[in-house]
Amino acid sequence: MTVIKWAIIMARNEAEDIRGWVKTAQYFAKKQVVVIDPASTDTTEQILTKEFPSVQILWQDRYLGDSDNKILGKDRVMICHKNLEKTVNELMTDGEWVLLLAPDERFDPTQWNAIAQMVKTVKRHQLANGITFPSIHTFLTEDRCIDYWSKFKWGHIIQLKFMRKNGYWHKGGPPHSGYDIPYPLFWSGYPMYHYCWLKQSRQQFQTWRDQKQYQQYSTYFLPNPIPNWRDLT
Repeated sequence: MTVIKWAIIMARNEAEDIRGWVKTAQYFAKKQVVVIDPASTDTTEQILTKEFPSVQILWQDRYLGDSDNKILGKDRVMICHKNLEKTVNELMTDGEWVLLLAPDERFDPTQWNAIAQMVKTVKRHQLANGITFPSIHTFLTEDRCIDYWSKFKWGHIIQLKFMRKNGYWHKGGPPHSGYDIPYPLFWSGYPMYHYCWLKQSRQQFQTWRDQKQYQQYSTYFLPNPIPNWRDLT
């Protein structure tokens, strides 16, 4: 079931989980766009070309910054933020909707239909210009999640995943939201699952995901509801 037109992500070394993202994106969106960092060293491009030929591949502009936070662009933010802004504004026209799910984020496939129906209702009745998923669970292991939302300064972060474009959209402010939060927002009760700490490919260049920085936070028990989250086989 496709309920929106676009699904767009930035990617660097996402071969580990790109299949699961594409399958999710194909369910919700008519067009899927992966914007790859030219510094990628894995098989992300080859997987997309061979297994998902309908996915549109673009390339990030490293003059805007870079994905490993070593070179910052003129706005001094990560490339994934400013390249996302550039891509959304170049490809989309006003009134179109986009899925902004990250490569290592998932909705429970058993809830896809219900989420799609929710999106359809929000669109049909013009209830909001964005849909956020604040019930996010970040896995530290396969059955424990880190409990930092109540203490971390981003504790009530806006997890904007579906958005209607209305004018030029600015990205690069609070993570997962942007300077231009598309109010009014619809707050979804469906959970979202984040697998950043289970990704070997991220450990070499993702600074904020350094586990030592978060040892002060407690964890809670939650069996991973999507054990095949990487490929969604």
